[in-house]
Amino acid sequence: MHRQKSLPYALWLVFGFFLTGCWLLQHSVHAASTIQPLKYGDYQRIIKAAAPDPTIVFVWEIDCAFCKQSMPVLDRLLKEYPHIQLRTIATDPPEMAAQVSDILSRFNLLDYPAWLFADSPAWLRKDIDPAWPGTLPRTYLFMDNKKVQSINGRLEEKKLRSWMQSTLPEYVR
Repeated sequence: MHRQKSLPYALWLVFGFFLTGCWLLQHSVHAASTIQPLKYGDYQRIIKAAAPDPTIVFVWEIDCAFCKQSMPVLDRLLKEYPHIQLRTIATDPPEMAAQVSDILSRFNLLDYPAWLFADSPAWLRKDIDPAWPGTLPRTYLFMDNKKVQSINGRLEEKKLRSWMQSTLPEYVR
């Protein structure tokens, strides 16, 4: 009889450990789960969803030093001009979602919509911009679904601010 009473207790104990494990797993990968996979054809939907607001699309990867140097610039400008939207696209594969999330978090950019490559890099580069040779970072400014300008390489705050003021004078002081 003692054995029958301990079996339900053991089941409840196992079930409790299972629920605890699920909770911990959910909370440990929560940030990484906010980053969505980018597949061929998604890019235009991302841009259309941001309209009519001015939008910066920042394409980067975790091993790119210039990308990481550009992120504090984006953080400062987006805090100063909150009406300008940001979309980040990491060219890294889905297995790198946790590292992508960590870097975006470190530079205060995780609260913005983010994607990472989930299809062939060559196809996705073509989908984003057929003229883009793949250099990183690559930054685009959109207004009303129309690409206004693109920047190759590290973002410099003075140049980006000037670019924004000349392109979006009604949004930037």
